[in-house]
Amino acid sequence: MAQIEGVSVTDRDGWWLVDRLRAAGRANDVTAAYAIEVAIESGEEIGCLTSAEKDAVILALRQHPVTLIKLRNQLARDLRDQPD
Repeated sequence: MAQIEGVSVTDRDGWWLVDRLRAAGRANDVTAAYAIEVAIESGEEIGCLTSAEKDAVILALRQHPVTLIKLRNQLARDLRDQPD
């Protein structure tokens, strides 16, 4: 189980997300995928995704398993609440 921005994500969902991000292949997708991979393998929490990485994850979650709704909503809140 990994913690991504305060949300628990199963290893299975985490690997699904890593695969989606790597398939997209943009720089922010790749760095977000790497951070999530490290979290899955180490069990450490990811709490420092950049705004661009959060955007990449949200885009990857457009067609997501229902189990990742909480993560998508948390990332969207984080981005909405950032100061301009």
